[in-house]
Formats: sequence, structure tokens, C-alpha cells
Amino acid sequence: MIKANNQIENIFSFSVRKILNIVFIFFAVCAFCALIYLDGNAKILMLYVQLFLFMALIVIYKNSLNIFEVSIFIFLCVTLLLYAPKFDEMDSLVQTSYAISYRYGLSSRGLIATFIDIISPGQFISQMFVWHFIFSSTVFIVFIISIFLGHIIKLSNSENKLFIYSSTLIFLSCFTSPAAYFTQANFGRVEIFTLLFMLILIITIDKKGLRWIIPILALFTVATHLILVFFYIPLIGIMLLYQLLEKKDMSKGTVGLFITTVLFVLVGFCLYILLRENTYIFESSYDLYNFLIGKTNLQITQNWLEATMYSNIDYHLDGWRNRMGSLNTAVRLLLIVIINLPLVILFIVFWINCFKESLSNASKSIFILNILTIPFQAIAFFMFYDYGRWMIMVTMVQFMLLYYMVWQNNLSVMTVIVKTKAFLNKWIYVIILLCILMATLGPVNHTSVSSRISRIIGSFLLLF
Repeated sequence: MIKANNQIENIFSFSVRKILNIVFIFFAVCAFCALIYLDGNAKILMLYVQLFLFMALIVIYKNSLNIFEVSIFIFLCVTLLLYAPKFDEMDSLVQTSYAISYRYGLSSRGLIATFIDIISPGQFISQMFVWHFIFSSTVFIVFIISIFLGHIIKLSNSENKLFIYSSTLIFLSCFTSPAAYFTQANFGRVEIFTLLFMLILIITIDKKGLRWIIPILALFTVATHLILVFFYIPLIGIMLLYQLLEKKDMSKGTVGLFITTVLFVLVGFCLYILLRENTYIFESSYDLYNFLIGKTNLQITQNWLEATMYSNIDYHLDGWRNRMGSLNTAVRLLLIVIINLPLVILFIVFWINCFKESLSNASKSIFILNILTIPFQAIAFFMFYDYGRWMIMVTMVQFMLLYYMVWQNNLSVMTVIVKTKAFLNKWIYVIILLCILMATLGPVNHTSVSSRISRIIGSFLLLF
């Protein structure tokens, strides 16, 4: 059935869906087993078979599609194809990250590398396979983003539709859009997997049985990259507090879920800090490097092994001081913050207005926490110098908070959204032009702005 909102529903009958689910799940299990035991091109092929089966299962479960889901998916996939580097052009730190699984000791970003290790038991891990793993995983994450945004648009009505359209357009085109993870410098950065975890969390948080996956997702977030303690962990905490305070759900299950999630994060973080040096199989990064070069043709370097596994906080602080000590580097890093500052300010203004509209102290406290995530995240900017990566997550967290509140149909948020209608009607064409400009200039990289922005600024400075 096709609805007026370009929604195709009831694609399959109940009996057909039941059969398709059984068949596709069976093939998905077979494909995963083949993924483990096959090698070479056959192993890469299984990645894409698995991708197709997972996407098909989600469509069968939803039993619907709308034009927005399809359009966003096509747009992001085309962008991915335009930006993605060739397999031998991946960033060396990214390649190093996919080589150091927990087999060799606890590292600050070992979860995804451990998964690669599990599906390649005792096998040579090729650069080509890792590239296709990253590419196919990114396509799947793009698919989930598209389904999520399509559903958010579906929830909109005549009063808030223009805001939802505008915010989605900004999300997809801003300097820190998902496309920022498609560039050569950011392609394969492990934190993109946490974006998938957050979307799953938003979808499952109201489902009594499925929501118990949240503590595991929180632990996976810490294990994906320790820096995410400053970014996505507060987001998880706010969403769980929203269930307790704003929705006034003080049931044993919800309280227990919150306590369990906090314990998972604290225990996981403390175990890493206390035990990591005692888990190392090799005494130094030099020994590990000499071992790994026989196990993979990934372009790993001893320096990155030292930085990601054997270093302490002083190592990173020294790196930050050295970078910021160079005027050229400091300007380039600060420019990343400056070009994204207007968007951050817009979110702060939005949450302040939501705070003013709120009638309960519980709701007000949530909106204060939404704002406080920003200065808390700023700590990372004074410890590590990958400003582009941090700015991506700063804005991603704000977008996730916004979409979560819309998903929950929060009264204060929806009131503020309705009040923006007149403003958006007046300035919508300017917003569209700004979005086209941002998309044209390109997304940020991990330690610099887009090369297109850099060239424009360089040309402007030459005039003086």
C-alpha cells in the first residue's frame, strides 16, 4: 500500500515475512560461518553477502520503505564512493588500529580489531580485506542512518515538518556530517561504529526486553575507543536519565538498567587503566611491530603502535603541546572549531529555549545536561589534537540528543520546534544555500579542515 507521504507499507504479507525471515537468518548464519573459514576474495565476497542479508532482514522487519530512507541512503552511498580512499591510501593510524586486537593485550581501541581477529582465526589479515570490511560496515551504518532519519521524518506533522526537514538537511551537509567519516583521513576511524551503537540504543531504549542490550553497547563504546568516555558515554547517561526523570519511570527494571550501565562503564574503564600493562604479550612496541609485519600487510608503524597501546597520558599531552606550539598547526586546528562553532551555538540556543518552555525541574535538568556535554567534551581538546574527529562527535552528540527528544515526542522540544516555523519559512532558502555551500566545501578531516576550505582561506590571505 502506498500512502500520501510516499510511504510504501505492507510490502510482504505476514506468512511471506515469516518464511523470508527464516530463510534470510539461515543464510546469514551460513554466510558468517563462511566469513570465518574462507580466505581471499571469497572472504571479501561474504562481507557483502552478509551486508545484503542484514539490510534485507531490516526491511522485512519494518515491512515498509519511504522515499526519504531511499533518497538519504543513495545520497550517502554516492558521497561515500566519491570520498572513500583506495585500499592502499588509508591512513596509517587507521590501519594500525585494525591490527592490534586484544590478543596482544588491552589497547585503547581494540574492540573492532578483535572482531577482525575473530573472523580471521589464524589467517593472514590483508589490507584489501580490512578495506572491504570498513567499506561494507560503513554502507551498513549509512543504511541504519537512512532508516532512522526516514522514520524521524515520518513522525513529523504539518507543524514540525519544516524543522525536521531543515535539521536533517543540516545534519547531512554540515562540515561534521556522516560524510566526514568517508574522507581519506577519517575513513575507518573506529568511532563510526559507536554511531551505530547510539542509533541502536535510541531505537531499543523503550523496548522492555531489547533495552538490556544498552549496558553491552555502553561497554562496547568504551572498548571501541577510550576517548569516547568524553563523547558518547554522557549521551547514553542522558538518555537513561531521561527515562528515569522526565518519563518518571522508576520501575526496578529502569533503575536496574541505569545502575548496570554505569557499572559496566566504570568497571570496564577501571579494568583497562589498572590491568592494561599487565596484559601485554610483547614487552615493547618494537617487538609487537616485528611480529605483526609477518601477520598482515597493513601499513602499520611502530610509532602508532606506541601511541595507541604502550603510551600513557603524558605521551599524548606532550603531543598536544608540540602541535599547539606550532602556529601553523594551532591555526589549522582552531579553524576546525571556528567553522563549526555556529552550529554548536545554535544547539545551545535551542536547549536554552527548551529549558524556558519546560514546566518541570526534571525536564529542565535534562536540558542543562544537554548543554553541559559541550564543556565536558572540551576536555578532550586540551588532551589530544585530533580536533576534526572531536568536532564531528561534538555535533553528532547534539544531533542524537535532538533526534532522541523528537523520538520521545518531548513536549518542550516540540513546542520550541513549532515556534521555529515562522523563522524557517522566512529563511529556508538561505538555509538551503548554506547547506549547499557546506556540502560543496567538504567535511573536516581529523587534524585539518577540508582542503577546499584551506585553499579558499589561503587564496584570501594572499590578497593581504
